[in-house]
This record gives sequence, C-alpha cells and structure tokens, in this order.
Amino acid sequence: MRHPQITVHDQPDHIDVVFSAARDASVMWLLPLWLGGWMPIGRAIAGELSLPGDAGAAGFLFELAWLAIWLVGSLWVIGTLLWSAFGVERIRFASGSVALVRQIACFRLCLLYRPDDMRLLRVQRVLRLVSAASEADAYKLAFDYRGRTVSFGCGIAACDANRLVRQIGARVPCLA
Repeated sequence: MRHPQITVHDQPDHIDVVFSAARDASVMWLLPLWLGGWMPIGRAIAGELSLPGDAGAAGFLFELAWLAIWLVGSLWVIGTLLWSAFGVERIRFASGSVALVRQIACFRLCLLYRPDDMRLLRVQRVLRLVSAASEADAYKLAFDYRGRTVSFGCGIAACDANRLVRQIGARVPCLA
C-alpha cells in the first residue's frame, strides 16, 4: 500500500491541504473479484423474492433481510473501489472557517467548521485489523470539534503527519 500523496498550498489568507486516496493494489484487484462473485448470488435471491414459493412469510422475511445485507455489502465494496481509484480529501484552514471536502469523482461531501470551536490538532494511528510486519504504520490527523473527534488524511506517514500538525498549528492558533 502506498501512502496518500499530500499537497500543501500555503497562501497568505488560508492553507489548503489535499490528500489523494492511498492506492492499495490488493483492494483494487480483490474487491472486483469479490463483487463479481457476489452479484450473481444477490440476483438469484432477488429472483426468488419475485417467485411465489411455499417458504411462507418467514422465508420471505429472511430472503428480504439477506437481500438488504447483500445490498449494503455491494454498496460498501463499490464505494471502497471508487474511493481507492478517485478519492480526494481537501481541507482548507481560513481565518473564519475550516472546510473539509471529501470527493469521489464528481460526488462531493463538504463539511464546514468554526475555528473557535476547534481544539487539539493531533496525529492518531490508524487501527488495522491485519498488518504485515514489513508494512509501515499509517496515521491520520484529527481535531476535537464540539465534543467529537473529526479525522482526516487517513493513511499518511508519521513524518508527514507531524509536519502538517506543526504547519497548520502555526497558522491556526486555536489548534496549536
């Protein structure tokens, strides 16, 4: 897995940090194969729902619940693939606001934060279920906002994370 590419634009009135999603070869090859096997099974269950059978209401409810779980799993895999291929995360620290934008191709989610309510910019380790011994640890940045933690820049190297905390903290005093 490669760490995300980081670009910092330090302007007089704001600082922009852009993170491209980490491109993980195992995700890019394994999930399409998994999805290829997953789709025919879901289509078969959907076909069973339309056929009146002797399974009764309990069988119908089980198949409906299974189909809902199948749909959530399929959407998660598709979202993960799109994020791995096209995902970009941008955060802009300006004097009056902080904007965090997560974007996959043309789909954007923009979250706005007031700097006065932000506290404690820090580096956090990314928790992994399985990690190879040769694989470097991955980190993310986080800050507290109105009683909850907001994280961004997942998967960056420790040296990059610490450099960004110092650079952002120098420009946004409430986070230092």
